[in-house]
Amino acid sequence: MPLIDSVTPGTAVASTERPEPTVPRVVVAVDRRLASEEALAWAADEAWCRGVPLCIVTAFADPESQHAPKTIEQAIRCQQRLRRDLMKSRPWLDEADCIVRRGSLSGLLAEAIEPGDVLVLGDPAEVGGTAPSHRARCPIVIVPAAASSGRP
Repeated sequence: MPLIDSVTPGTAVASTERPEPTVPRVVVAVDRRLASEEALAWAADEAWCRGVPLCIVTAFADPESQHAPKTIEQAIRCQQRLRRDLMKSRPWLDEADCIVRRGSLSGLLAEAIEPGDVLVLGDPAEVGGTAPSHRARCPIVIVPAAASSGRP
């Protein structure tokens, strides 16, 4: 007769195993905005300085953003172009995790970020970073486009 452990619903189970801690990361959202390159550069430098992984995220077909790529191919090319433009001065970008997903950037970031991460944006409007309804689970850094780009 096999011994089967069972737990009655509603009872607590003690465990000596500790939950796997998550490694903090620097997560940066990029799209076709001019500020994306500056945000990626800042995020790459911050990840390198902290010695943590970098995660680059791009949402495509985002109905909330006119700057989002329309197709997965455009989103992948956007990430590749930004990484290529910065790779010479930041070779560690080659090791970055890249996430491309259909839908809203705010939804993608809600799933992608963890407590302990740092979220880097090129524009606060990307996810309503300043909206009271948006409650990030981590610090947000806004890196606007450079003044030389001709944008405010």
